[in-house]
Amino acid sequence: MNQKQRRSIIEAVKIVLLLAFLAYTLLNRLSLQYLIASLIIPQLVAMILSMILPKATSKKQNLQKKKSTANKISISKSRQLPDKEILKLPLHKISARELERLCYLYYKSKGYKNFETRKGSDGGIDIVYEHPRNGKTAVQIKHYLGSQKQIPVMQIRELNSSKRNYHCVYSEFITTSRFSLPARQERPVSMTFRDITWFEKEIIPWMKKS
Repeated sequence: MNQKQRRSIIEAVKIVLLLAFLAYTLLNRLSLQYLIASLIIPQLVAMILSMILPKATSKKQNLQKKKSTANKISISKSRQLPDKEILKLPLHKISARELERLCYLYYKSKGYKNFETRKGSDGGIDIVYEHPRNGKTAVQIKHYLGSQKQIPVMQIRELNSSKRNYHCVYSEFITTSRFSLPARQERPVSMTFRDITWFEKEIIPWMKKS
């Protein structure tokens, strides 16, 4: 119910009651007290209705509510659609697992030798690829699109340590969000940061061409 509908209902009830009380008072030639009561009672009923009826919401509030509901539609983190379908999806409809696959396909298209690690025993590493010049690089990917969550410095330290499990000298941290200030300040020289800007400038245009 919007504000206009709510106001219309209250006014209609008030007018109907007012006319009914006035008509009853005049037809029965009742005293001045009844006439005053016929003016006051509709106002009281209108006040009660304003408290009972649902509060009106503006168009802007309705739009925000719909947007919030849409954002709450959960996508299983482990869902993995076929590669062709992943490449057609917008980032906000891609699961965490599909984002890892998307990055794997991207590096594969660049001609890099790479492989996806097995979940649960990767030490946070999602992909390992071999760069023609830099050698093996360990990649960790976090899908936080649409949230205010930033990559904390603790995850940077973990990646820098776990890359040794795959004998990698270099590492990359990829996220659809941003890196916190402490994380940026403590970034190792051998680690590359790729945030949502990288997706917008590099991955999304590549997806459209694929």
